[in-house]
Amino acid sequence: MDYTIKKINEKNKDYWRIDFRYYAHSDNLVNQGLIGRSKRVKILASKKNKSQVETHANKIISQSNPDYDNGIFLIKEFFGVGKLVHDPQSNQGQKKLIPNDQDPSLGYWYAKIRFNDYRTFNKPSLKTLEFEFCALKKFVEIAGHQEFDKLDVDTFARDLYRNIQEGGFEWDEISHKARKYTTYKKYLTTIKMACRKLSKKYKKRDIWEHFEPIPEPSKEESKNSKALRVTDEHIKYVYEAMLKQYFVGNQNRGKEIAAYRTNKIDLQWRFYSETGCRRNELTGLTWDKIVLDQNGLPEIKITQQFHSVENKLTELKNRKKCDKIISEQLYKDLMDYKKSMPLIEKKNNIVFPNTFGEFDKRNSLYRTLNNTNKNLFGSLSEGGHKWLRVHDIRHYFATRLIRKGISLADVSQLLGHSNEQVTASIYIQDYKLTDESKSNVRAAL
Repeated sequence: MDYTIKKINEKNKDYWRIDFRYYAHSDNLVNQGLIGRSKRVKILASKKNKSQVETHANKIISQSNPDYDNGIFLIKEFFGVGKLVHDPQSNQGQKKLIPNDQDPSLGYWYAKIRFNDYRTFNKPSLKTLEFEFCALKKFVEIAGHQEFDKLDVDTFARDLYRNIQEGGFEWDEISHKARKYTTYKKYLTTIKMACRKLSKKYKKRDIWEHFEPIPEPSKEESKNSKALRVTDEHIKYVYEAMLKQYFVGNQNRGKEIAAYRTNKIDLQWRFYSETGCRRNELTGLTWDKIVLDQNGLPEIKITQQFHSVENKLTELKNRKKCDKIISEQLYKDLMDYKKSMPLIEKKNNIVFPNTFGEFDKRNSLYRTLNNTNKNLFGSLSEGGHKWLRVHDIRHYFATRLIRKGISLADVSQLLGHSNEQVTASIYIQDYKLTDESKSNVRAAL
């Protein structure tokens, strides 16, 4: 490897540009596309002088030191991934692939193949391509400095599985175990496909030929994976941040409108927290379903849900009507909110309509919560294990009741499950003997 250094000016800023070039006696690997002909690094001239840049370039060469003549290469020199950014020259909103300036030793052989397929044939889709790049990034992160031919795939697979497990849901070690295994399998499939393509191109042995996969978690281990259990602190943290961000984001419409909209989002959150209803049940809720029982206490009659595809009210998920209980304070706040609603929002008698008084098909709380998650924890690929979903509030509602000693039959009825077995399969591990239950057991013995 050799390099040249040149001082350039871009956008009124001076840079040192280092151009690296690989040399091989036969140049077969270069001609086959297995090795990039060159790499380029830019450094701000204000940060380093020329001698410091030369030292940096020599350090990069000493770290890479590839022996291409003997067919020896590191994994990171072929399976690195760059950045997908918007392509201003594309009239179809496509992306373009740019190298990673932070690590010039990375090679993008496989990433370029998949990216060219995306640009030429529109397959794989952009979403699939981004997922494959996440898998390759893990591959380089775990085994990037190892030689391809000497990679112990069994050890790597265990390290990959452990890495995904450790990056999982911090507040619950059991939850989403099955989902993590699915991610592990998909990552592994992408990595195996990339390695086999390189083996075929370079006429090397298939290093995955005798691979022993990690067994899938049993149903007993993963049957509770749907019940994401979050802490009170996490719920409170996301809830307060969501209301604050939503109010600030609506202030350009005026303080009164911002306060009204924020109150509307707050009431939806509290409604989910106190009833554990499903998203479509809340979207399709009308004012005539909020009633007072014979004792003058408020309750909700859930008899229908909104079908987003058919854009109309339909039967409930399991065709089982249910009654929800809410606090008197929430009932009072709902009545005050009803009085403050604009006339256009009242026309169809919907409790939480959109700004035109129609069913809120896009669900404002759902979108607001997703935006808050992105601001607090990053994108799904970066901090998805910390995201709080709308449906998690339903699980939180059920878990809270169970841990306070409410019977399984009552919780099942409040959730609107078809039978108690469904509730038990999700939440049974939350049941613990209360002091009263222990006394009853002792008396029975």
